[in-house]
Amino acid sequence: MSCLAQIQNWIQCRFRGKILSQIARLAGMPVFWCLLLTIVCSFMYHPIYNPRTFPSYYYVGADTNGYTQYEMDLWKGEFEINRTPVYPMFLKFVYWVTGSESILDEVEYTPEGTPVSDHIVQGETTCFYVVCLQMLLFWLVLIPFYYACGTFLRDPVVHFTAVLMIAIAFLPYQWWILTESLSISGSLLFFSLIVFYLNRPTHTTAVSLGLLTFFLVLLRPIFLYLVILLFFFWILRLCISSHDRKEALAGFLALLVSLAGLYGYAGLNEKNHGFRTISPVSLTNRFIMIFQTDFYLKSKDTEVLEYIEKSPLNVKASKYLLFEDLADHFGYERVKQFVHGTIRANLKEFIISHIKRMWWESDLYAFRPLYFFGAFDLLITILLGIWLKTFPWLRLGMWGFFFGIMFTMYFGGIDCYERLILPALPVLYLLLARYADILAIARTQGTQETLQYLKETA
Repeated sequence: MSCLAQIQNWIQCRFRGKILSQIARLAGMPVFWCLLLTIVCSFMYHPIYNPRTFPSYYYVGADTNGYTQYEMDLWKGEFEINRTPVYPMFLKFVYWVTGSESILDEVEYTPEGTPVSDHIVQGETTCFYVVCLQMLLFWLVLIPFYYACGTFLRDPVVHFTAVLMIAIAFLPYQWWILTESLSISGSLLFFSLIVFYLNRPTHTTAVSLGLLTFFLVLLRPIFLYLVILLFFFWILRLCISSHDRKEALAGFLALLVSLAGLYGYAGLNEKNHGFRTISPVSLTNRFIMIFQTDFYLKSKDTEVLEYIEKSPLNVKASKYLLFEDLADHFGYERVKQFVHGTIRANLKEFIISHIKRMWWESDLYAFRPLYFFGAFDLLITILLGIWLKTFPWLRLGMWGFFFGIMFTMYFGGIDCYERLILPALPVLYLLLARYADILAIARTQGTQETLQYLKETA
């Protein structure tokens, strides 16, 4: 008998009554203890129960002001072009529910190297409410995430430990007044829905995946890769899996509806700013890439080149200021043609420089082991698929989820890689946990049982 079952039996034998029997039932559920330990760790990490703590214990960054000072009227179709609207709407919801003042004063953060005791953030009380709601959402998402992991992590110790470690590892990001907190929670929920669908396809789960993708993209544009991932997922399900074609078709249609919504949002940006886009951030980053590597000098657009050459030194020193100056003078569409035209004309050199950057850039050194682990696991996946004659839906989906964000991060970002990759890290940890699970099953079960386990959890 397991430890949890013993606790449950002890409570049921010791006490009588409907409420106590429910407590006994909860005491026998591992997810209850996982959630309880996560909540305890939340209070151990930071004193969130004391909003008057000084100095500030909230993490803010250069992007924070773009969300806290979002003054556009979303209900009138007004959108700020550089910030997608989900997190600003989340902040405004907190202001409305709590009756607190919005954090519209500029968030102050000290230069690198300044002692923590000098760190100050405006709107401490409001930050406290924001963090509390972010934490609550994270706790709630852990429940479906725990059960989703239970469908492919069969050893109870590995299952419990893996989910608890992921929960604790990503707790600190709930104190960020940035999109990281919601993007992690949204990523866990998306992964859970995919696993639930693979385990038991339903129309509700299929449609929910499409709708969740819409909100995730409008939370962080890097999630656009999920649209491509889901597109191929539904096409493969329609072609390969015959037993859930109706559900897959519903999911595919929901994805098309989400695409229509994203297209409509891009149209609102065109109405407000004259540029049809979800966000020009990736365009800004690509402009900085070609500027830092001198690729821009190979452009055939002499007018833009001449304008850059005549720009003041203080503008050229800040690539962001230079991009905004070009966008104000020529318009976003012209700058887009300048950037993409330069890349297309030098595509081979551009790709080679990116590949070198992925290997040699110091900020990306930590990702090198992932390339080898990915190649090794992909080989194992192919061999197991051929041997067991089964399509590895889950494992390929997990790697698609992870390397999709890495690809988008490499070719759409220029820094902050540790932040950009955060939503996909739980899936990487689960890929590692699967090996511990396989070893645990192989140690306790026979050969046939282990092979059946590998087939069921492919």
